[in-house]
Amino acid sequence: MSTVIKILMCTFCLISTTGLLFAKSVAVITNKNNSATSIQKDALEKIYTGRDVDSFMPVDQVGAIKEVFYKEVTNKDIAQINQLWGHVEFVEKGTRPPEVGSDAAVINWVKKNNKGIGYVEKSAAGTDVKTLLIMDISAP
Repeated sequence: MSTVIKILMCTFCLISTTGLLFAKSVAVITNKNNSATSIQKDALEKIYTGRDVDSFMPVDQVGAIKEVFYKEVTNKDIAQINQLWGHVEFVEKGTRPPEVGSDAAVINWVKKNNKGIGYVEKSAAGTDVKTLLIMDISAP
């Protein structure tokens, strides 16, 4: 394999693992039976940082979508979020959201939990769940 191809492949892997290729519309979803009809970013921040444990049960997703979601909602990177959750778990005895590996897994989790809330690519949301918010997110 030529050196140029190796460099291009390494660059693509680096960009895709850091979320730099992510430019999508993200749907914040909940269970169809949940009474909520919309949500604001400040409420999402409270939910996804453990400050609101009553209104929803959040689920996280691995990968670039998680990185850009947290940056958009909390203005923090994943290292800062992990540090925050370490404090919440140790000091406040809170529990961080469970983590799943795909849009489909988030949708399935939300469908099984009336108070469930998650985020997926807008195109994946479908009619099995209720969309509360659409965010156009693009990574730097």
